[in-house]
Amino acid sequence: MAERATDAPAEPDADAAPAHRCPECGYVYETAAGDPREGFAPGTPWAAIPDGWTCPDCGVEDKRSFVPVVGAAAGG
Repeated sequence: MAERATDAPAEPDADAAPAHRCPECGYVYETAAGDPREGFAPGTPWAAIPDGWTCPDCGVEDKRSFVPVVGAAAGG
């Protein structure tokens, strides 16, 4: 028997969010702006940020702890 598709909305891809926020200090990485001081040119997608990268402001949280930010909260 074939599996039936559900009507549940697809979960958004966290890597595709326009920005990601550090839950510890509030630093926001915006894809459009990048972070030149960290070596990330404007347009560098979140998926291209190394997994071992830590917050440049507090140094506490690593990449996987960052929270996707969408809409007005992302500055766009």
